[in-house]
Amino acid sequence: MRKLFCIITVFAIITCLASCSMKECQCYSTNVFTRNDSIVQAATDTVKNFTRNECEEFNKEEVLTMDSNLVIHHTLYCEEK
Repeated sequence: MRKLFCIITVFAIITCLASCSMKECQCYSTNVFTRNDSIVQAATDTVKNFTRNECEEFNKEEVLTMDSNLVIHHTLYCEEK
């Protein structure tokens, strides 16, 4: 029983130390749907991500063409919280 307690305690300490170096990132995910160059729908969601590096590593912009008329402009912007 004591051996199990020691293993759990060591695991908890390692987990705590590993999570201490994590950064919390606040991210904004935006999707703009356009049809024939007119905005059909726009939505922004808030997302949290965690990283050991920089929050900006999650940033991206992409354009997805669904068919000849419908295009989705997706942007993800992250900053350290």
